[in-house]
Amino acid sequence: MAFPWNDSSRLRKQILIALGSTGLMSAAALGCTSRHASLEPRVAGAGAGGRAGTGVAGRAAGGAGAAGMTMLDASLPVGGAGRDAAVSACNGRGERTCFVPSALQQLATFGCGQIAISPTPTSEQVAAKFLPNGCLKQEAACNSCCNPATSEGELQPDGSCCYTFCSTFCCGRPFLIGGEPRLAAVELRSDWSSRSPGADATAASALADRIASEWLEDARMEHASIASFARFTIDLLAVGAPSELVELAQRAALDEVEHARLCFGLATRYSGIARGPAPLSAAGVQVAASLWDAALAAFHEGCVGETIAALQARAALEQAHDPDVRQALERIADDEARHAELAWRFVAWTIRRMGAELGAELKRELAGLLTVPARVVAESEPPEVLAALHAGGRLTAGERECVAREGLRTVVGPCLSALVALSPDQDREALDEIRS
Repeated sequence: MAFPWNDSSRLRKQILIALGSTGLMSAAALGCTSRHASLEPRVAGAGAGGRAGTGVAGRAAGGAGAAGMTMLDASLPVGGAGRDAAVSACNGRGERTCFVPSALQQLATFGCGQIAISPTPTSEQVAAKFLPNGCLKQEAACNSCCNPATSEGELQPDGSCCYTFCSTFCCGRPFLIGGEPRLAAVELRSDWSSRSPGADATAASALADRIASEWLEDARMEHASIASFARFTIDLLAVGAPSELVELAQRAALDEVEHARLCFGLATRYSGIARGPAPLSAAGVQVAASLWDAALAAFHEGCVGETIAALQARAALEQAHDPDVRQALERIADDEARHAELAWRFVAWTIRRMGAELGAELKRELAGLLTVPARVVAESEPPEVLAALHAGGRLTAGERECVAREGLRTVVGPCLSALVALSPDQDREALDEIRS
């Protein structure tokens, strides 16, 4: 799969033009151009479903199965030598997460997306995912941002199992509370679906179930993004942002409502079962403590997350054949590009007030994301399976991370460099480093 360079260049230009109205960067920055190359999808990223999102630390396993089973006790903080080793293994972006036995059982049963897939795995299939020590095998473990484990599970005296995760991108614009993504469970309901199950429901098959599950996970992410934008609006009001940005944030939340409906609708289309979100807990939600914190959150959730989301949706659109899928992806790709533009405009506004120190911190944040080691695996999908996934608007794990990493290099990096532009020499040096 070739990286969508034309769309990368177009999105970067769209963002840079929007930033140009702030007067924070030189006209020369608008002339940056993309490389032209073809990338094989060799890098594996998140688990099934989902868009890329932030690299904010503090992950914990969250979510719930279709039956409403929660994972409130899913993860436990770990410090000491284990934490240091995890950080070292991921170039400073490592995290150590521990799962209690009940959480491991749910991961083994429902998978990384925490959504019940039909048919439910047999007890033998679930048991095959465990090691003799009672920990899940490495390939079956993931955190709440869909990042796969990079180490085998280590059994703890209390019966929990600890894994190393490299903090890269979250599988959606997260609704973060206490540093942890908050998602709603799913339940049987039709009011959130743009479609109703009926005669055109795709014939039941394991592949259709997989596509439906991935669209259902996307739907949960889009649903959580509504809450994320609601909190962003409060952040904007709390820091005295311009009225135009507040209005755009409100409109973006409405976009996410439609995205959730479209994704729930496609899940209904492929599964024949209408499902929607269960209540989403907002307990513990807080507004940004300062303008600095609001800027960092907007950079990760918007400048990184929404930029990559737009590119991934566009890449999926290029491969899709189903008319309903194409219509949904086109709407999502266009909206996410505008949402990314909004985040960049807000960050530009904050840099204008806080100066070069904030810009330097954002560059350090980006450098951290760029230096996380890639997880390289060979894609092994049979051609007929890959064709069906693409037709249904789904990218493989390797394709998603390929787009995400190149989006960081070819869009986020140059845009941030142009935005900060501490001096012409510093800007050229940073741009050359990101492109190398």
